[in-house]
Amino acid sequence: MKNQITKSFLLGVLSFGLAVLPLGAATYINGNISFTGGITLNGPINTASAITSYFGVLGPGVGGPLVNFGPTGDYAAVPAGKAADFTVFTFNPQPVAPFQLWTFSVGAVTYSFDVTSVVLNFQDSHFLNLQGTGIASISGGGTDFLPTAGTWSITDTGTGGSPVFTFGNITAVPEPSSAALMGCLGSILFFVVRRLKCRA
Repeated sequence: MKNQITKSFLLGVLSFGLAVLPLGAATYINGNISFTGGITLNGPINTASAITSYFGVLGPGVGGPLVNFGPTGDYAAVPAGKAADFTVFTFNPQPVAPFQLWTFSVGAVTYSFDVTSVVLNFQDSHFLNLQGTGIASISGGGTDFLPTAGTWSITDTGTGGSPVFTFGNITAVPEPSSAALMGCLGSILFFVVRRLKCRA
């Protein structure tokens, strides 16, 4: 009788797992993308508190930041050299978030990233490092992605009014809830099967 109850519980766990897993649902974004270009600050690099403009690799007034070579994952279809529209912002004090940091389109597909936190990680007369968290989005053109948590960074190693920066890798972090659920169900299944073997 005990074995029958345990087996019923096991079937119930498996049925629950199948019921909560989305069938044909949208997926989370996975991959990295980075940009290169320049920024103008509102003062010397060691005392600046805001980014006031962006420009391309050829210098101030020539375009804007461009996608670097080597986007991965769900960004792999983005061609290197694609121009992106960046938003200026104050980093000290911390800005009110969220706000859209960048966006661009490839055909009917729109890529964007909204900042949810800004951290002034380091600042002196030669180096500025900003980083934080945000939400990556890919929409349009028949895509089916859910907004995905990710990280960002901007590193400024220049001097004067035209420092050069690299927009650090956007790492889209898939929502862990489904993975956590399956891990939990797997653990339950392991102990139930082990208990059945011990009683056999």
